[in-house]
Amino acid sequence: MAPSSTPSPAPARPASWPCARAAGRALTVWIEDVTLCQIDHHLRHTAHLFQQRVRKSADIRLTAVGDHLTAVRIDGSPGVDWRRHYDLLTYTAVPVPPAIVKGVRSYLDAFGLTFGAFDFGLDREGVWHWYECNPNGQWAWFPGHITAPLTHAIADHLQHGAPA
Repeated sequence: MAPSSTPSPAPARPASWPCARAAGRALTVWIEDVTLCQIDHHLRHTAHLFQQRVRKSADIRLTAVGDHLTAVRIDGSPGVDWRRHYDLLTYTAVPVPPAIVKGVRSYLDAFGLTFGAFDFGLDREGVWHWYECNPNGQWAWFPGHITAPLTHAIADHLQHGAPA
């Protein structure tokens, strides 16, 4: 039986990356909105992550290195996937709310990770909505004033290890 109303699109990302190739090169797989009618047998080629769409005002990339957390607000993306619009983006370091600190630390501890790049959507009320943690996420594309503390945190962690 068909649903009585059409659900709103949901962001989807293939869980296996990269799954697209051209001329032997791996391609970036963008996050796309999908509707219920687009979910069919073609999805069998890889696992996918479907999430509720957040009516966001900005994105947040929080990079965790040991006990060091750096959160960056990403503004300027007109679409669901900010990675498509680097030339339009601005970056601002922001404080991490205590509940997010607790959740990130719990996540890292549960999976035995010392590094993680966490992606969040920031809604108009200032609530952070967690999307994912990438255990090898990128961070060096941020401006120097943001990457410098991350570079130092990684170097310190490699040199001194986790606190006893």
